[in-house]
Amino acid sequence: FKNNTLRTKNASKVKEIIEDAFKNLSAKEVVDRLDEAKIANGNVNELNQVWEHPQLKARNRWREVDSEVGKIPALLPPATNNNYEARMDKIPALGEHTESILKEFGFSDKINLFKEKKII
Repeated sequence: FKNNTLRTKNASKVKEIIEDAFKNLSAKEVVDRLDEAKIANGNVNELNQVWEHPQLKARNRWREVDSEVGKIPALLPPATNNNYEARMDKIPALGEHTESILKEFGFSDKINLFKEKKII
């Protein structure tokens, strides 16, 4: 398929060709072949690979935050500013802020009823 229009029109066939070409290769072998052919590519990490990625440590992206079960590791928000440290408050316990949120939304007079009916 010599152009993108034809590749798009025949997307299922293109997918089949690609899958067949790479099905017996390791992820590293696939990346090596794509790199050698100068085809842009990127690895999709497994979740554990994301958390253990060396760049997160190198860029000092981890903080410890308090929680109901003690201190736990937490990532800084993705968009940060070098002029201030991101706020990393204690992680609230389940239901910890329920009453204040209900009051904020105008349910002050119903909180006791919600408790009686075990809604909260």
